[in-house]
Amino acid sequence: MGGKVFKRLTGLTFTAFLLVLLPWLVIVSGANAWNSAPETAGPSRQGQNAPQKQPLISLDQAASATVYNGDWLTYTLTVNKADSLVLKELTVEDVIPANIFSQVECLTEVGNCTFITASTVITPRLGPPIIIERIQGVRWSFTSTTALTQTFPLVLQFRGRVLCQPAGTVFANQASLSYQTGSGETGFELSNPLLCRLAWQNSRYPCRGSLPLPLHRISAPRMAPLAA
Repeated sequence: MGGKVFKRLTGLTFTAFLLVLLPWLVIVSGANAWNSAPETAGPSRQGQNAPQKQPLISLDQAASATVYNGDWLTYTLTVNKADSLVLKELTVEDVIPANIFSQVECLTEVGNCTFITASTVITPRLGPPIIIERIQGVRWSFTSTTALTQTFPLVLQFRGRVLCQPAGTVFANQASLSYQTGSGETGFELSNPLLCRLAWQNSRYPCRGSLPLPLHRISAPRMAPLAA
């Protein structure tokens, strides 16, 4: 009787041992099979190994990081495009910082360059109104019925003369481009923001008597002479 009970207990113990060990054997064998399996180009692996696609068109901007009052600050914009991209229209704009420049000039592609302006009317207590036009940006426009004939990389430059500002003044601007391809598709790109710092006030030019606004044109009707 005791031997039968011992055999029964031994069989139950072995069965319980298998129930505990079997799941671990399945997990270990599955892990080994996963590690030994050949790599496949799944979505995650394929995305990691795929080369980065270069943009068809890009816009870069460069200028000096520091400037002095009264100096001319030159901005250089460079448009790069793939040879396979055919452009019929291209517009490049640079929005300049407000109240920073007293004069602005286009240096390249002058015939295709225009100024973006905004008008302000000042009404003095005596006399007629005065119209002040501020230059807010520079724009280059290129258009063709078939394909643009400009050579790329296309380098565009303009410059502005810095007004009197406190030393340490930091100002930023950013350029953009829009285009239309030969097939009628349109696109838009932005350059990285560009920062410039005013190095020292009155370091080269005195600030007294400087105009407080960046002016493009001031117009006012002439007043009739006062009667004697």
